[in-house]
Amino acid sequence: MRKYILSILLSIICTVTAFAQQISGVVMDSNGDPIKGVKVSVVSEASTNAITDAHGIFILDSTDPYIEVNYANRMVKRLWAKEKDNTIILEANDLLIENQVEALLEKSSTAATSTVTYQEMHRNASNNVESLYQGYLTGLYNKNVRGQGSALQIVDGLERTIENVNPEDIESVTVLKDAAALALYGVRGANGAIVVTTKRGAYNSFNIKADYKRGHITLINNPKMLDAAGYATAVNEALYYDNYYGVDPANIPAGVDPMFSRYSQQQVDYYANGSGDGYDADLYPNVDWVGEGTRDYATNNVLNITFDGGGKNIRYYTNINYQNNDGVLNPTFAERSGIYNTQIRDYQLNVRTNLDIDITKTTMIKVDLNGRLVEKNNPNLGSRKVSGKDKRYENKDAFGWMFGTPANAFPVRTISDQWGGDELYKRNPIAMISSRGYLETTMRMLRSNFDIEQDLSMLTKGLKATVGIAYDNTGIYKEYGSQTYAYETNQLVLNSETGLLGKQSNIIGKDGTMSFDLSGLKSQYIRYAFKGNLAWNRTFGQHNINTVLQYRRESYNPTGVYTTRENTVGVVNYNYANRYFLDMSLNYSGSSKLPVGGKYKVYPAVSAAWAPIMDDSKTLGYLKVRGSYGRVGYDNVSKLYMDKQYWITGTAYNLYGAYANISSGGGLKEGTIANPNFSIVDDTKYNFGVDGVLFQNLSFTADAFYTQRRDSFVDSQNIISEILGVQAPMVNKGAIDYKGIELGLNFQKSGKDFSYYVGANTTYQSSEIIENGEKFPVEPYLSHKGNRLGQHYGLEKLGFFNSWDEINDSSTPKHLFSDVRPGDIRYKDQNGDGKVNELDVVKIGQTGTPQIYGGVYLGMEYKGFGFDVMFRYATMFDVHQNNGQIYQPLRGKNNISDWYYTDGNVRWTEATKDQANLPRLSTLNNDNNYRKSTQWLVDGSFLRLSNVKVYYNLPQNWTKSLHMDELKVYVAGNDLYSWDNIKYEGTSLSERRSIFAGVEIKF
Repeated sequence: MRKYILSILLSIICTVTAFAQQISGVVMDSNGDPIKGVKVSVVSEASTNAITDAHGIFILDSTDPYIEVNYANRMVKRLWAKEKDNTIILEANDLLIENQVEALLEKSSTAATSTVTYQEMHRNASNNVESLYQGYLTGLYNKNVRGQGSALQIVDGLERTIENVNPEDIESVTVLKDAAALALYGVRGANGAIVVTTKRGAYNSFNIKADYKRGHITLINNPKMLDAAGYATAVNEALYYDNYYGVDPANIPAGVDPMFSRYSQQQVDYYANGSGDGYDADLYPNVDWVGEGTRDYATNNVLNITFDGGGKNIRYYTNINYQNNDGVLNPTFAERSGIYNTQIRDYQLNVRTNLDIDITKTTMIKVDLNGRLVEKNNPNLGSRKVSGKDKRYENKDAFGWMFGTPANAFPVRTISDQWGGDELYKRNPIAMISSRGYLETTMRMLRSNFDIEQDLSMLTKGLKATVGIAYDNTGIYKEYGSQTYAYETNQLVLNSETGLLGKQSNIIGKDGTMSFDLSGLKSQYIRYAFKGNLAWNRTFGQHNINTVLQYRRESYNPTGVYTTRENTVGVVNYNYANRYFLDMSLNYSGSSKLPVGGKYKVYPAVSAAWAPIMDDSKTLGYLKVRGSYGRVGYDNVSKLYMDKQYWITGTAYNLYGAYANISSGGGLKEGTIANPNFSIVDDTKYNFGVDGVLFQNLSFTADAFYTQRRDSFVDSQNIISEILGVQAPMVNKGAIDYKGIELGLNFQKSGKDFSYYVGANTTYQSSEIIENGEKFPVEPYLSHKGNRLGQHYGLEKLGFFNSWDEINDSSTPKHLFSDVRPGDIRYKDQNGDGKVNELDVVKIGQTGTPQIYGGVYLGMEYKGFGFDVMFRYATMFDVHQNNGQIYQPLRGKNNISDWYYTDGNVRWTEATKDQANLPRLSTLNNDNNYRKSTQWLVDGSFLRLSNVKVYYNLPQNWTKSLHMDELKVYVAGNDLYSWDNIKYEGTSLSERRSIFAGVEIKF
């Protein structure tokens, strides 16, 4: 009925305007509902435009048929219009993709891109920006595009960190993957780009939205460490196999316990029972350090208030966001009321305003302002020396101490109410988070864009100029409260006079008063960009030509390191009848990181597409075949000024005076050899893709890509003779090839009361090392050439040594990493030289990053009730298990988890040697057992239930009575469950399950 009424209104308007030279029509969404506030303009004369009314109707005073329909949520469509009765439907693939130079229409783009919109991301309630779009975008895994390294992050046209964007502000996220999309970034686009575009307002509208949610974050999959009795028993077992297992009793020294026990059975009983004659809580503690130091959950609160809309000449979007996060430390120790607080928590305030102002019919100003204030509180854990510099301990260190301190090391607090401690572990994890002081960090960030667009059609049709600047300033301020604490050590000592064991207590250190460091600004990051665009967009019949010439200069100054980049880019786009597309670009790009004489590079790209079917068939409504070729660079040089020669501090020399007095004097020596001709990574990218829509509801996309990466940095120490005597430089000799395919499907259908969708995507990627600067291998299998990037290498496990006879057998290869004993791993002697050493390291398993990954998502809504579900998966990769507390127990000062006893694991002992799958326990470094090998390599494949959201939209008759347009209540969960082969990923408390409850109100 609504469509019928709109058709009548449109017919009347068209009849009235038929004798005027006008174009008229109606703009609707994919459900057939009219859209208010849409700007319809002539492509070659932007000042000729109209805004749709409440019925979606527009009247355009022009006879130029090539028009653009532009809505605030980045939906854009270009078409050749009829004189009257134009019904224009904005569909899911009518998206605007912006980069630094031009705006691409997804439907007619020749580039390889993948986009997710706010509506799709909003199905997830997470506050982590990255988790919102993971699983939707083909080719993207975490921050990595097509396996080619960490991607460039762009927010509203400038390189910016995405994690500092409020999720509510994001309109869309696009991944740029091929040369057609990336050549415009010149010296920094080779790894791909993740482009975030924020929201803007719509003409002739006014909307208010409020969204509040509360989250409950639960710690999951943390290893359980053995209790005191279990630890003591494990140590005794390890010492036995380290020392006297299998030794002739006649060779054991007199008075030595053959079991070589550190703990007597009575002591083990004290630990287990916490009581008994002679029991002392100071001497026989049993502490669950993780349980004492943390609580099981953290909390999160988020509030968003949004105003968006506009009038006839202005559009605006404003959001105020506040959130707080309260951490997982035990409040008993962290929240010392009236003194200070060391709880891990943060408070964030974000304010964003995006304005579009039509100053005149030909001049528009865009102003984007984003302010962000973040205050973080943490325990002050002190610092340590790393490479001669002070490096502060972080929260992960505190968690590592909790997991790494044995349950029997010392009590949290002693009987005399002092912090417990000893000279071996020194740090009491609970005392460190409670009594060392606090660290408060404040980040103040301002991001701004200012653009002026001037329509120059009065000079020649289709001409437009844009001038813009962007300025970001981020300051990090820190406040320290520091103090010391006393701790008590307790041990059993032998009284020489009485011959009896007695308890000896010592107080070490003292409880100091709090000292403060209020020095303020610790670091500052300033980014500046200037751009000037000249664009010409004309239509000649069915031919459309769009050209852009841009100059861009950016500078980045992160506290003393100054980097500048320049780009001069020319782009030509040709479109015939929305059927044939040809795009060409040329980028003359430079970077201050490059040496004099080689600072500028040229990056060309060409791409084409053919769309034989567009909106003509109900079976195949849309089809596009595209391909691209081009070159891109990457200037993320690890060391600056590699073209300069430097002298560095040398070794001190002993100086002998006249009377043989010895003193030392420092000196200088030649540093790494300069490389005056170094360059940067140079990628040549090829891409072939197909996009389409079947049966009006099923969209699909497929891409095949091939990248040749050349001139990557490799260490030349294997290329230049060691006789040189100084550190050889990094040189541009590396070569890697990447290839893969991407597939994506999405089906959605909407009805009056019922709607649903289902989608899936997958990416397969692989790589091959062509050149890596390696020296000539002694054995062919030692070469990494021809293998995949990130391939695991290690020893091949054959089993365990089960006896001394096996170890001493003349036919057994000698394992040279450390002395081996029964229960140690036996490896394959790959070259048959009778020795197992570094020459027996081979390719094992797969790569360390997934070769296949993607997402599956689905959802439905019926009469207001609905749900959304997202699964993420990855396979064809392996994980090396090397966390000390879990996989290398008792080694050095490592603790031990019950993983060595449970989860289907059987450690080697004399009784279990026939079914053991883990080596014996050992207190020694045991370099033989803990090398990278097939023993510790595990299939990393996973299927993760990343997001579930269940919601209810209240009926409109209810909301109207409450003077609201919409009211939604929901509950959601993130990272709810994972099907995988890895029980524990680490000891940093990083694995968390989040449950949210929230409400959204629109006015």
